Amino acid sequence: MRKMAVLVLALALVAAACGGDDSADPASLDDCDGILDAGVGLLETAIEAFDAMSTEDLMALADSDNPPEAITTLETDGRALAARAETLGCDQAELTAGLGERIDDIESESFFGQAILEAIRGGEIAIFEE
Repeated sequence: MRKMAVLVLALALVAAACGGDDSADPASLDDCDGILDAGVGLLETAIEAFDAMSTEDLMALADSDNPPEAITTLETDGRALAARAETLGCDQAELTAGLGERIDDIESESFFGQAILEAIRGGEIAIFEE
C-alpha cells in the first residue's frame, strides 16, 4: 500500500509540474493548511492522470521495479512535501484525517482511482509520511 501511496503522490507531482503550479513547491508552503491544500490538489491531479491511463498502463507501472526517472525524481519531491509538513510541525494524524475530509468532492472513473480515494478516506493511505 505504501508503494501505491508514493506512486499516487509521484504522479500527482508530475502532473502539477507540467501545469506550472507553484503550490507543488513544498518550500512555498507556510502552514499545515497549505500542506493539506497542496495534498488535495496533488491527489486530484493524480486521480485525473489515473483515469486517463489504460488498465495495461496502470498494471505496467505497478509491476515495474524501475519506474521512469520522472517518477523517481518526483517521489523525492513528494518526500519533500512530507518533510515540509514535519518542519512545520504538522501532525500526521491530523493531516491524514484532514485530507480524508477534504476529498469528498473528488470522484474517479477508474477502479484504481476509486480504490485510492476510499483508502485515503479510510485512513489506510497517508500521503504525508516520509
